[in-house]
Amino acid sequence: MFKPVKSKKSIVKARLKALSGLADKCLQCGLCSSICPPTRFQGKGFNIRKLSLKILRGKTGKGNSLSEIWSCFTCFDCWKLCPHQVNLPQAIVQLRETLADAGLAGKLYPAVRPYLDNMAEAGRIAAVANVWLRKQYGLAEDPSIPREALGKVRALMEASGFLAEVERFRKLYGV
Repeated sequence: MFKPVKSKKSIVKARLKALSGLADKCLQCGLCSSICPPTRFQGKGFNIRKLSLKILRGKTGKGNSLSEIWSCFTCFDCWKLCPHQVNLPQAIVQLRETLADAGLAGKLYPAVRPYLDNMAEAGRIAAVANVWLRKQYGLAEDPSIPREALGKVRALMEASGFLAEVERFRKLYGV
């Protein structure tokens, strides 16, 4: 039987609808804002309480993007402090996955690609600093992971599906 393909926006709306049940628990007391690092330190542009209203009430559409979900540190401090245990970070992670899978992560994937490539190729998240800088601090010039250990790291990345996910996102975002 033929099933119509859902649009990217309808996939996101369906995820928001699934998360809207959290709204019954949230009192909008503001405790999450008091402990949220991005809310406190990023200045204007991010407020976990306003974001929670959008997510919990399913408010997206004209003028209501979800771009700020990428600002959350997912430190789970808001959840720990919440008197009703509204797990907003989990909702944010689910929305991030939904947006990424729909190809709507915007500039995020190209920004994190170098880190994913480093992890897939060298077994570490960040590239090694310049040789001259390493010498200045008395560090070994070539801190490469031993081949045997790197093989084990790669096997683990393969078994966990990490490498397949990296490849899937490369294709999805065309980078």
